[in-house]
Amino acid sequence: MTVIKLIKEITSHDTVKIISESFTGDLKPITFGKLACIMDNNILVDIQEVTTGKNTFSFDVSDIFENNKEHVLRFEYSGSYQAEKKSVSTIISVNKTDNQKIKAKIVADDYFADRGVKFKFTSYLDTVDEILIEGKAVLKMDNKTINQTEIVDNKAEIEHEITNMILDEHVMSWKYETNQGTFSTSSVLYLSPKTSVLSTEYYENNGVTDEVRKLLNEDNIKTNNKSEKNFFNKIKQMFGE
Repeated sequence: MTVIKLIKEITSHDTVKIISESFTGDLKPITFGKLACIMDNNILVDIQEVTTGKNTFSFDVSDIFENNKEHVLRFEYSGSYQAEKKSVSTIISVNKTDNQKIKAKIVADDYFADRGVKFKFTSYLDTVDEILIEGKAVLKMDNKTINQTEIVDNKAEIEHEITNMILDEHVMSWKYETNQGTFSTSSVLYLSPKTSVLSTEYYENNGVTDEVRKLLNEDNIKTNNKSEKNFFNKIKQMFGE
């Protein structure tokens, strides 16, 4: 397993800086390989060697980002003897006409959830002064709008059911359209890895022991016994999977 963590810093309206940290499955820094930055799925923006586990990507907004548009940046590690191929994404929103009247930013931490549950996504606008923020907050997943809600006490909450999606990581982007201007940010939704359900035939064809065969007969899996999930978990433990 490869872990890539993105830390985004917007230093000004003209410059965006993103720091990536790349780790092996046991959380040791990756020191070999290449990390590419790809915009909108098809434009190679930058490619860097990974030597310390940490890389910094700086972008001049006027050079590559279109005004009033959200761009997806995908950071793809090519893979090496240290770690397998891995990619993560973030969203950059460029809006020079947002008319921000105050110095503020949306705070939205990364989210961790299971599939098949209703999850409450939360965020808030961090301001220096106690200013009443009025307006709406829009939440997107992978650049597709999920829902919108009114901003209450500078905060926004949106509940959404997590479906059984294929990917384990998804980009979440918030946009606050308020009486003090428009603000935006993004974070990542991390889903618990899928648990693969192996068939009875898998165990029968891979040299199962008499003990496992006894369990197969007792639970009668082939007749769609209701305890199938618990049974397979028990078998996986015996196989060390």
